[in-house]
Amino acid sequence: MKKLKILRPFFLLALFVLSLLSVPQSGVEKIRSFVISGISPCWSGLDHIKCASLSFFSASQAEENREAIQLRAENLRLKQQIERLKGWLSSEKEIEREWQQMIALTRKGEEDFFARRSRHLSSIIEKQLGALPARVVFREPALWSSTIWLDVGAGDNRALGREIVAKNSPVILGKAVVGVVEEVNEKRCRVRLITDQLLSPSVRAVRGGERDLLLCERVDALLELLSFRDDLEGASLLAEALSAFQSRLEPSDRSLFLAKGQLHGGSAPLWRANGQTLTGIGFNYDFVDEEGKARSLRTGASTVGGAGAALIQTGDLLVTTGMDGIFPPDLHVGIVTKILPLHEGGVAYQLKAQPLVSNLSTLTDVMVLPPLF
Repeated sequence: MKKLKILRPFFLLALFVLSLLSVPQSGVEKIRSFVISGISPCWSGLDHIKCASLSFFSASQAEENREAIQLRAENLRLKQQIERLKGWLSSEKEIEREWQQMIALTRKGEEDFFARRSRHLSSIIEKQLGALPARVVFREPALWSSTIWLDVGAGDNRALGREIVAKNSPVILGKAVVGVVEEVNEKRCRVRLITDQLLSPSVRAVRGGERDLLLCERVDALLELLSFRDDLEGASLLAEALSAFQSRLEPSDRSLFLAKGQLHGGSAPLWRANGQTLTGIGFNYDFVDEEGKARSLRTGASTVGGAGAALIQTGDLLVTTGMDGIFPPDLHVGIVTKILPLHEGGVAYQLKAQPLVSNLSTLTDVMVLPPLF
């Protein structure tokens, strides 16, 4: 009997653990949402606690140091606000660049290709103008590369009088895809990142003007940063070399839209994942669409004749197609980094890609677009 009494707590503990393992996925998600909704204010409140602690410990210091500590705390809050404003301004600059690009496309005439690009870009700009800026308020350590929680929710929809934060609302940074909203609470929403295995956007490879234009924009951003760094040795020489390179890089008017497929992440639930590689599957061009005729898998030649072009290459830009019903067409997703060998009898390519948003692990500010439907 004594042995049974001693072992009883262990039996109860084992029974409790087994009951947790038998909880359905929907129940687990509800429990997680409830806990995070209660804990997430602590995430954003850490800075306030830090500032308050400075004031608390100042009571034991001399009176003349108290004002300095309070100024440091206020300076910390101002720096955080400045960082958020920088994110908003960066988004506004991106919209301005896209607007100029749409005007240029419109002036090129009513040809189908340019009319289609202009229409897609106009749709993206319209959604960006109605987007809601949001800040990352919590990340689950075990799901660091899979989900994030933002500080916007259903309450923001009511305050604005329109639905922006909803299930399947795209989340972007500039024109690059970050993820999609999958759960909305009153003041929070959970976002599934593109590095998670459960999110599979429909994409296609783009080569030519769009890819070169992206490179020009990145060079512009780097030149702007270098212009403020006179303290760096060789910064002026690097800026001159980049300017000379940019002057020789002339993006073509057209882009070549090639293989279509799906991307998904690795969904590594081990704290901060070191890599953010995306895996692409099913890339081919077997059927005619609005971008052109079907092409041969191996030669890239059009099935109705014409010059061939490799269906997929390293360095190709991957953009959304709009076929998944979640993301609008022509949003940037990633860059192809590796093409896996095509097996004998294979009907599609597999590849590896790098997300366009390179700082997904440390992301702080994003934009939430209204859902497509």
